[in-house]
Amino acid sequence: MQRLESQALEIAQDDALGRFGSEHRFTARDLCELHSLWLDGIYAWAGHYRTVNIGKGGFQFAHAELILIHPFREGNGRLARLLAVLMAMQAGLPALDFRPMLGRGRDAYIGGIHAALGRDYRPLAAVFVRVIAASRRCVAARAR
Repeated sequence: MQRLESQALEIAQDDALGRFGSEHRFTARDLCELHSLWLDGIYAWAGHYRTVNIGKGGFQFAHAELILIHPFREGNGRLARLLAVLMAMQAGLPALDFRPMLGRGRDAYIGGIHAALGRDYRPLAAVFVRVIAASRRCVAARAR
């Protein structure tokens, strides 16, 4: 299932990059459409807000930010990263390299999400500073 979802996400990302211009302001409807674009054909509930309680690692998702709201049954983190890629492209940045969110970086990412619940966005911003720096290094390495 993970492989199928990953393949569908790549296809959806390519499609989404052509759909949204640099002036587009993302809405809740866009998120539902992106979720459906990605997972329709895999899950019947793709693109529809969840109606079940969901948590991970003993943390119940609450209503604060996109990840904390966790509006869909599955794929919320990956959808948030897709949205981050689209917004980065709008800002003239390269496609984001999320490798800094792996390993120990994942703990920093999850910690940043939890800190955002208390409106402390600095830890999450620091994670994205590392993501953007890694993305720029990848582009520079490919240009050499």
